[in-house]
Amino acid sequence: MRLPLVLVSCFATASLWAAEGAPPADPPLSRFLPILFYTPDTGVGAGGFLIRNLDNPESGDPSQLIAFATITQKSQIISVAEPKIYWDQGRWEWAGKISGQDFPSEYYGRGQAEVKPDDAEAYNDKRFGLETRLKNIVYDGLFWELELGANWQRFTENHKDEPTPLVDAEFERWGHKAHQQFVSAALGHDNRSSRVRATSGHLIRAFYRHHNFKTDEDRGNYGTLGLDWKQYMTLTEKQSLALQLYAAEMDREDVPFYLLQGLGGNQVLRGFYGNQFRDYAVTYAQTEWRTLWTPSWGFRVFAGVGAHADRLSAIEDSSVKTAGGLGIDYFLDPRSMNNLRLDVGLSQDNVGVYFLYGNAF
Repeated sequence: MRLPLVLVSCFATASLWAAEGAPPADPPLSRFLPILFYTPDTGVGAGGFLIRNLDNPESGDPSQLIAFATITQKSQIISVAEPKIYWDQGRWEWAGKISGQDFPSEYYGRGQAEVKPDDAEAYNDKRFGLETRLKNIVYDGLFWELELGANWQRFTENHKDEPTPLVDAEFERWGHKAHQQFVSAALGHDNRSSRVRATSGHLIRAFYRHHNFKTDEDRGNYGTLGLDWKQYMTLTEKQSLALQLYAAEMDREDVPFYLLQGLGGNQVLRGFYGNQFRDYAVTYAQTEWRTLWTPSWGFRVFAGVGAHADRLSAIEDSSVKTAGGLGIDYFLDPRSMNNLRLDVGLSQDNVGVYFLYGNAF
């Protein structure tokens, strides 16, 4: 059993000052946080996290830019920049994302033929991605949403520790390079109290995503139809409950393994390895009890259950997985509740430690 450990060594803040004269009474948040961490898989790593609000509205969520980058002693790199812009009193939202990584990953099989966690097959994943999303609340919470994106990936085998016959077979079938494009449309209802950290309301979103891909050896397309329901309830002044139900199904059964839907990682079924369970159809439910200690610190308890199959109608009890754990929140801005979280997830296969920005859902 591998136990990833994350150590955050230093939080430093830098205020944004006006070019001339005295700073405004309540300037938009601007903060930079250097971080230091260690995991057995990466060794010692370091990086930085930047959050900058672009405005300071009297009500609603602020427009902002979030960016972070990390590098480890094994030359593993992850970098992300995400701007979000709100206008017309929050009825319009534009979000973008640019990301790049050079990082090892592991393959546990697809469908019901999972590799045991201790026998996972290693490979290296280099990728660069661009995404953009436009959302408009039309009337009383009813909204439409359009999303576009593209990813470029390159894969290499990693035979340092053990042979990787399953990964080698996948790369022989599909090749080592891939380019994907997608367009996604969604309809739903959003009456959350906040898009950053809601304590009441819900987000119900039905979506369809069309995906084109091209690899060294083949090309194709497929669609994914899904439903995502997030519900938030206020329990007391400092306590709230968050729930999520999700189900989605792909309409093609011949795609590269890295395009399959996944369960496990830092967002879904925390405690299992990232994408430990890959399949054409997945469904899961998760819940979190959240409480505030102080204006700057919070605590969470979470649990989740998920299942997968080639079709939602074919899901069986034998594929059901459960996980749960505890987490701590540090709020960068007590007003908007932007947060960093440190979660410890538990499952029958692993103990996972995750240090991330934002909530899992």
